[in-house]
Order: sequence, then C-alpha cells, then structure tokens
Amino acid sequence: MSVGIGKKVKPGEVAVIFGQELVALGIVPVLKERNVAKIITADISELRRKASKEIGADIVVNPLKEDIIEIVMEETKGMGAEFVVVMDERPIAIQQAMHVVRQFGKIWLTKPSAYMQLNPAVVNMHPINWRMADAGYAEPPIKFDPSLFSMQTAWGTLGLRIPRFLEAIDLMKSGIITAQKYVTDIFPLEKTKEAFDRGMDFNGTIEVMVEP
Repeated sequence: MSVGIGKKVKPGEVAVIFGQELVALGIVPVLKERNVAKIITADISELRRKASKEIGADIVVNPLKEDIIEIVMEETKGMGAEFVVVMDERPIAIQQAMHVVRQFGKIWLTKPSAYMQLNPAVVNMHPINWRMADAGYAEPPIKFDPSLFSMQTAWGTLGLRIPRFLEAIDLMKSGIITAQKYVTDIFPLEKTKEAFDRGMDFNGTIEVMVEP
C-alpha cells in the first residue's frame, strides 16, 4: 500500500503524512524517489519520529507539542500541501489534514471508518476547534463543513494488489525498509496476548510480530 500511495504524488509537490507506523515509514522513501519538494511527517511517538527522520523525512513534527498546521503553512507559503496521508487514528488528525491540504489537493485515508464517527457524548461538552487545542481529546466531536469536500479529493484504501507486494519486496531488498530496523519486538506464538499488549504501546514500538 505504501508504494501505491507514494506514486500518487507528483515531483515537486509537498507531502504530509500523519502517523509513522511501518506502512507510513515505507511511504517516505517512495516519495523521495518521486523527487517531491518536501516531506513533512508527524507522530506522537519519539521512536517513530526518529525512524522517520532517519529514513528521509525533511521535517518531523510532534503534534502534541507543535502546531502541524502552522508548520505546513509556513513551509508552503500559506498554500498548503498537495498530498496528505492520514494514518494517525486520532480524530484530530483528519481535522488537521483538512487544514493543511491545499485547495484541490488530495487526502488519502487509510482507515476512513475510524475518522467518520460522531461522538454524541462530547458534542455539547467541548467547542468545535480544528486546531491543536483539541489534540488531547481521544474522541473530539467531528463536524464536517460540506464546502471542504468540494475543494479536495479524499481516497480510502483500495485493497491489496500483487504489483504492490512486488514493489514492496524490492524496497526491502534495497535495505531501505527492513525488519531489523523497524520490527521493534518479536514474540513466540504462545505469547500472542503479550504481543498485542506490547503493540498497544505506540510510543515504544513501531511494528510487533508474532512468529511460530
């Protein structure tokens, strides 16, 4: 999937990636090959931010401490990014994505159903704020302005394709993306529960594997 997403970006464009789990990390070198003007990534995990920088991201942002919207607008002279990928499952990420993408830009949602949910319990508790003030809420209320959808294109994941697997294998053969670099934990099959528990530590892991 990372290869397919990367090929949607044109040379000279600015790309922003929310979330830096393993698939998202795989997008960065693909974008580098596409000669994009700038790659801006964001993740709440220091470990993943470090990996993102090592693999080639031009600017790496901590969205809990820095204003990703302000940074992208400064880097693009107020125009916004041409291409935005959202792999961060926090609802605030899709809100921020719509703020940083330029008019007629593109947003790729890897898990659309995770973002299109309205939480009635908090609608009347917190004001709608599409900037950093809401970053601390696990489930902020979401209200979409219909005019936004006339300005940008949003894609969901299109499923698995054999050519993408082959391209991913080539990427691994090159040594840019390898298990040794980004699989942070390996558990035996009998410790599957522990593996899932460890995988929930988003700050301390990138990819957790279970092997027989």
